[in-house]
Amino acid sequence: MQDASGGEWNKDTYFSWRRGNSLPKGENIARLARFMGVSCDYLITGEEENGLTESEMEVVKMAQRLSAGNFQRWLDFGSGLIAGQDKDDAAIAFEKRRSQAGA
Repeated sequence: MQDASGGEWNKDTYFSWRRGNSLPKGENIARLARFMGVSCDYLITGEEENGLTESEMEVVKMAQRLSAGNFQRWLDFGSGLIAGQDKDDAAIAFEKRRSQAGA
């Protein structure tokens, strides 16, 4: 198996890492991180240095790929979703209080 820099890994070793049967050491961690396009911290902990989870990093990566116009549309859409969610949460809380008062 060949990494992006042309270096070789033993296929069994790589799949042993993937299955969690063993862990890469030293230089292999850095090579594997470069191969996968992630930081060493992310490879080891599942979080970037900034503390973002994998899902949060997906959102950041999507945002970085958007043009300025599409980024603004994306923000507007997200704001609309959150506003609707807040209204739904408020309506549920109101109904809950109303049913408790009538009980």
